[in-house]
Parts: sequence; C-alpha cells; structure tokens
Amino acid sequence: MNVHDVDSLVIWQRKVVEIFLEVKSELKQKFNIVLNIPNFEISPELNSSLGEWNSKRRTIRLAEKLFFTQPFSVISTILKHEIAHQIVTEVYKINIVGVSHGKAFANACKMLNIDSSTTLNEKEWQCTSHIDPVVNKIRKIIDKAHCTAASEKEAEIFLQKAQALMVKYNLSQCHVDSEQRSFMRRPVGCLYKKMPSYIFDICRLLEDHYFVRYIKTYIPIEDQPSAITARRFDYYIELFGEPSNIEIASYIYAVLMAQCDNLWLDFKKIIKKRGESIRGQYSRGSYIRGVIAGYQNKLDQQKNTLADTNTDYHALIHTGDPLLKEMYHQEYPSLRKTTTRYKQDSGYDHGFEQGQNLSISKPLGQAKNGNKLLNS
Repeated sequence: MNVHDVDSLVIWQRKVVEIFLEVKSELKQKFNIVLNIPNFEISPELNSSLGEWNSKRRTIRLAEKLFFTQPFSVISTILKHEIAHQIVTEVYKINIVGVSHGKAFANACKMLNIDSSTTLNEKEWQCTSHIDPVVNKIRKIIDKAHCTAASEKEAEIFLQKAQALMVKYNLSQCHVDSEQRSFMRRPVGCLYKKMPSYIFDICRLLEDHYFVRYIKTYIPIEDQPSAITARRFDYYIELFGEPSNIEIASYIYAVLMAQCDNLWLDFKKIIKKRGESIRGQYSRGSYIRGVIAGYQNKLDQQKNTLADTNTDYHALIHTGDPLLKEMYHQEYPSLRKTTTRYKQDSGYDHGFEQGQNLSISKPLGQAKNGNKLLNS
C-alpha cells in the first residue's frame, strides 16, 4: 500500500464516524435509543469476514479491502450490520457467545433498515471485489515506461500501449448490459483546509484520459468550535467510475502527486544554484499546474493518434460513456459547477516543459500499513 492509499483511508475513517453519528441521531429520534460511539478499526487482517463487532473492546472492525473494492452503499450496509450487533449487546444487554443473529439482532436490523439474513462472508460480496485483470496489465506496462533501461522512445510506446488497452477495455464495457456493470466511488489524496487549484487540473486530466468522473466534497470536522467563524469542514476529492478504471485513475493520481512534489524540489535546487530567489518569482502551485498541463498535452497528442487509427475510439472521445454520465448524476444529484481562478507566474512554463517529458513511475515511498484505530 502506498502513502496515498493511507491518505484515502484517513478520509474513510472520518466517513465511518460520520455514518455512525447519523445512525445514532436517527435511533435517538425514532426509537429513543442512545447508542455510545465505539472504537472503529480498519484492519488488513480480516479475510473471510468483512466486519466484526468486539463487545469487550467496544470496537467495530471493518476489512481494509472493503474500502478499495466495494461501492459506498456496501460499506455503509456492512457498518450498519456491525452497529446492529452493538445494539444487541449494549441496548438489549444480550451477550451470549455463539448467539449473534437471533430475534434481538433481527429487531436491530429492522430499525437500521438492513436485511438481517445477510452474512458478511466475502463470497456474498464479489460483485466488485475482484478488479479486472486488465488493470494489472496496464500498471505493469506503465511501470515499464519508467524503467531506467527504457529509452525515451520506448517509454512513449509503453504509455501509448497502456492508453490503447484502456480504450479497448472501455469500448468493450460500453457494449455490456448496463445491469452487469457496477460503479463505485473512492476518495483519493488527502484532506484539505483549502484545496489547491492544481488538484482540479489533475482531476480533469483523469476525466479526459482515464474514464472516471470526480467531485470535490467535504466531511464535517469533529469537535468543531462553536464560533460562527470557525472552519466546519475538510475537503477532499472523490472519484466515480467502474472499479477497474477507479483503480487505474487512483494509481495515476498518486503517482502524479508524488512526481510533482519531487520535480518541484528539484526545480528549487536548480534555482538556488543559479543564485535566484524562489519567493516572488516562482510558486509551487503554478509550477505544478504547468507540469500537469504539460503532461495533459502529451496525453492529448496520444489520444489524437489513437483517434486517427480507431474510429470507435474517435466516437468514444466525442460521445463518452452515456452510462457513466447517467450513473454519476444519479450518485450526485445536487451537483453545481464552480470556477477556479489563480495567479500564474513564470514557474508555470518551467513546469509545462517538465510535464511534456514526464513518464509515469511507481509511487514513491511505501508505507507499512498497520491497523487504523479511531478512538471515541
């Protein structure tokens, strides 16, 4: 797991708490039940089961793989399943070993509006639990493009091959029965007090070339001050699309962010060696926007080459995937457009030049992922 996957899990941790607080409020209003917030753990160790309620530790554990393979609705249902077990032990005061799905559990599920007969065995949730093999193939090709043994021309060929595979995959998906296609949403990146404008440049690049849509959304800040002027939300990006495309787009997002950071650090060293001043002449935001614009230009050229040789792809460019658009608006019915304004300095041109020569590499920095524990 790379560091940016860890960032997205931080967002999911906050979302889990948010769902619980909504359930807690509804139980109080409808049934006069007061449920105390437990600990929440996102665990890589859960395998056959996707969720678990531990009454002794007062902990709800959710399998880490859920957050990278399942749509939001499934995650919410599994969390509520564990909340139902919590209700049984802490509200109904029933804590008998080996008895977990009796009448009290059925009543709790009814209050939460979920099916009490559903178990959390992984076999019941395989609709999106296995990413299409094409993803691994595309990622391997992208990695080859950055191999030190590859020439610039070879790297270009590898990137074109990866893009062609994505096109072929999505052309075939467009002809699949809509009922057999599944869509999901996944947070990428980290939480921001104020989101940098270059994040939207990266997201537009993903929309244009990796068959996903995006939205800027927010999550409430816990224990916020009561002052009216206090900041009430943190902001983040959520991608929407089919699981395979989400996987690739998330990968590209993480890599671009890592490479932009490293390119900026290298650029600052060059400017320092020249004896120039960064402050007042170059800004990180402008430089990174330039890198993204340069890479976008590179991908646009590849897209045009593919469109000239593939009539189906030419149609896909102009019409897009109608089902993706339809499902996106169903998932986010209250969308509104916003515009982003920013100042541009000479760092943009330097970044653009770097972006045109950019090859996607493996994300830099790997993090060992232990259990993620949230305390009440």
